[in-house]
Amino acid sequence: MARMIPSQLRADTKSRAEKALYTALQRQLPDDVVVFHHVPWQVRDMRSGARDGEADFIVADPDRGFLIVEVKGGPVRYDGAMRQWYSGRYPIDDPFEQATSCKYSLLSLLKEQSYWRNRYVRMAHAVAFPDVVVAHTKLRPDAPREIVLDSTQMHDLNGWVHNVFEYWNGLERRSDPPGAEGLRQLINLISPTVDLRPLLGVTIAEEEQELVRLYGADAARVV
Repeated sequence: MARMIPSQLRADTKSRAEKALYTALQRQLPDDVVVFHHVPWQVRDMRSGARDGEADFIVADPDRGFLIVEVKGGPVRYDGAMRQWYSGRYPIDDPFEQATSCKYSLLSLLKEQSYWRNRYVRMAHAVAFPDVVVAHTKLRPDAPREIVLDSTQMHDLNGWVHNVFEYWNGLERRSDPPGAEGLRQLINLISPTVDLRPLLGVTIAEEEQELVRLYGADAARVV
């Protein structure tokens, strides 16, 4: 089973498609793979200022690289004349533009870190439509079938992830895979455990105030 971050599905996750994909990824991917769900970040640009980024899922595979997956649930339709995507009858953002933007935004964030600055990062993106059948339909020139997940592939996500990486990487391997250390660096960057402690002087002052409140000013002076 893959390691999931967070380790349990967040209670505020409303998308049924994301819930289903979270469970399937956890059960089907190998133990050494880390899957992040609902990942926000910010990238600082000196010219344009800070930019937000967010990914539905990041699949971090030590042997293959990092895969951004954008998820759209329910019946999906694309109106080519209007260049508009719909989930049911509701307009939605272009999932392929979202996935592409997230990939390059995350890459920019990684390149801000000393560990990744001089390393080639294997990055890929894909779009998941877990509730529909895409078959061999060619959605758009920037949406090849190789980077699309549909309901018929939900039973073999490990094979699908492998094929997506093969599509993006091709036969030429320009770098070593991220490995266990690369995954550790990614976890420390986007999902760190942080323990914030007050300054000692602040703690002492608060304790003195509490003593004054309980016993009066003389007790605080004794301490």
